[in-house]
Amino acid sequence: MAKRRKNHEGYIRYRDSRKHYEGRITVDGKPKYFTGATSQEVQDKMLEFRNAIRSGIDISKQSKLDEVFDKFCSVKSRVVSVKTLGAYKSQYATHIMPHIGSKKISDVTPTSLNNYVDMLISNNLTPSQINRSIKLLKSVFSHAQRIQLISNNPAQFIQGVKNSRKKMRALDQGEIKAFVKSARKDKHFALWFLLLNVGCRIGESLALTWDDLNFETDELTISKTYDQDYGISDGTKNGESRTVKLNGTLMKVLQKHHSEQLERQLKMSNYWENKNLIFTNDIGGYIHLGNLRRRNFNAILKDAGIDNFRIHDLRHSFASHSLSNNIPVVEVSHYIGHKSPTVTLDVYSHYIPKEESKVSQIMENIINA
Repeated sequence: MAKRRKNHEGYIRYRDSRKHYEGRITVDGKPKYFTGATSQEVQDKMLEFRNAIRSGIDISKQSKLDEVFDKFCSVKSRVVSVKTLGAYKSQYATHIMPHIGSKKISDVTPTSLNNYVDMLISNNLTPSQINRSIKLLKSVFSHAQRIQLISNNPAQFIQGVKNSRKKMRALDQGEIKAFVKSARKDKHFALWFLLLNVGCRIGESLALTWDDLNFETDELTISKTYDQDYGISDGTKNGESRTVKLNGTLMKVLQKHHSEQLERQLKMSNYWENKNLIFTNDIGGYIHLGNLRRRNFNAILKDAGIDNFRIHDLRHSFASHSLSNNIPVVEVSHYIGHKSPTVTLDVYSHYIPKEESKVSQIMENIINA
């Protein structure tokens, strides 16, 4: 009589007929099979499965998505930063758990996930918020598949939501003056003035601290990004930090803003969230971008009589006017944080003045000199 294998006992072998490695673990008298291109891949899957069993996860496919997500986070905590893990948990708690967290993973199908995405769309979530939820679900179900809780990943082929690119718009000179005049009435005037004068991204500006600003050299270092869901992350969109020179008028605005912020901080004392941020909400914390757009930016536009304009278009206004005034594309690219001047040319080449007559005369002038 064949000897019965002990619980959780297993083996790995190469299946020549199928050209892959196969592993097997015995669980409650029943075999669990794992396959992979290499022995190490199979070994990793088996180890992850054993760890899931030891941590108490239900392998009978009755596990709820909430439980699987907790174990997913437990595994991820070994390889991602605390900040990234916190972002996963925030995204899940806000946009996934209330809707499908209590479902058994065996009951989650591609159809039910598509219905879930349709529900998020109907709730007016932004494409980026929806796509982050889809990406996270794909990772969670991939984890469940690796540890043999499910045979197929129901989220694998769920399509993300297209983020329709709106046509960029730059303010003309008259609109710039009207915008600045109206923005002076807003409590976040220093923020608007910085965006218009430097061309940085809104997420980069909301991550700035006073340590990033050198009042002696009039230089600003941009090295971080703030995201509403993920918080502060090191690095900008292109992965690099940059230091830019600020003009005198902007420095005066920031110095005044700094003094006023210190006064508020003293008045609020312990109620002030001392994060050392340049741009804050009323108690020193991070500014909520949605509220900033609805309550402040839109009011400025209405007062200034400006239509069809986004916060991001302040960046376009900076870049377009800089290039149209013959500022070298390399300098503009550095200010706005593009990976290379090539990217800047692809986006803004139509703003660079054409000087074909000068080009055609260069060699003629040299020869005839």
